[in-house]
Amino acid sequence: MEDFFSATGALRGNQGKWILNGAFYKADEYGYEAAAEYLTTEILRQSNMTDYAPYVIVPHGYSQAGIAKNCCMSPDFLALNPGCRELTLYEFLQSHLSEEQLEGLMEPHSKFHARHSLAETIAPVVELVESKTGLSDFGGYITAIMELDALTRNDDRHINNISLLQLPNGLWKTAPVFDN
Repeated sequence: MEDFFSATGALRGNQGKWILNGAFYKADEYGYEAAAEYLTTEILRQSNMTDYAPYVIVPHGYSQAGIAKNCCMSPDFLALNPGCRELTLYEFLQSHLSEEQLEGLMEPHSKFHARHSLAETIAPVVELVESKTGLSDFGGYITAIMELDALTRNDDRHINNISLLQLPNGLWKTAPVFDN
């Protein structure tokens, strides 16, 4: 068993994540992440949401400092969409907003948040994404993600684990729901 950091290196964030042989892996560093992803997948299987990354638990799927640990795995949705370019919502906003505007959206104690409800905060983001990408129901996509997070008590949703995919022909689509 290979130490996961030597496989492809950790991806974004502070949790070990890597891609190997067309699959995306997440380290189970605290002992519950793999189970949470698996349980969320089972909930999604019973829902009307069809575009999500299905996770399975991989017992002893990696080692860290010589200690075998569990992880979870899903198909790499980028490998399933050849030629697509992934942009996280953060990267997308970063390319369309000023630094001050982006900071205002992200800082929970900013003047912007003090004057706006969650719905009022999300509305300009939805409008921006839909106007720049041609997507017609980004608001429904975000709402579905937030409802799923409320149901599963996911308190770690942020704009680096919501993504858009730009197709080779220039059109956009939402990425499958992932990192639950």
